[in-house]
Amino acid sequence: MKAAPFAYVRPGTVADVVAELSRDGSKVIAGGQSLVPVLAMRLGRPAQLVDINAVPELRKLSRDNGSLRVGATVRQRQLQREEIAAPVPLVRLALPWVGHREIRSRGTVCGSIAHADPSAELPAVAACLEATMVLTGAGGTRQVAATDFFTGALSTVIEPDELLSEVIFPVAKPGEGFGPR
Repeated sequence: MKAAPFAYVRPGTVADVVAELSRDGSKVIAGGQSLVPVLAMRLGRPAQLVDINAVPELRKLSRDNGSLRVGATVRQRQLQREEIAAPVPLVRLALPWVGHREIRSRGTVCGSIAHADPSAELPAVAACLEATMVLTGAGGTRQVAATDFFTGALSTVIEPDELLSEVIFPVAKPGEGFGPR
């Protein structure tokens, strides 16, 4: 099948993204690894796709105050390879299990989490690590704990006019560890 017709916009600021999302039937796209199959099977029929790849502040990947902050357009492969993510070992251990290298090179961390596929690795990692989701919308920015973010299979608390702009993972504390199964 092919996707139903839709409009396409590529805003350059978060404010413009939020303005476009306020239009009925708008949906965010960054990597598209979760969304494109849904469109192709016509399980989703957005009136407009809002491409967030031209927004520089959504490319942020940083560590501060015991947290790893991952912006909405950070690719899975980038997070897998960057040393900045080493203090969050579960993320780096899970990423090789996400699809294949080409999928990880295009797919975004936030996109996978926003899609909330129960068979995906990153939503499970976010829940396990008690990550915090940063949602940006017309009403401002709000932070939601992973336990409150996921409401069911393929379902989250993201409002139609909101963007998952960032995920905040806690870094491992001294004395915390992990081991093989």
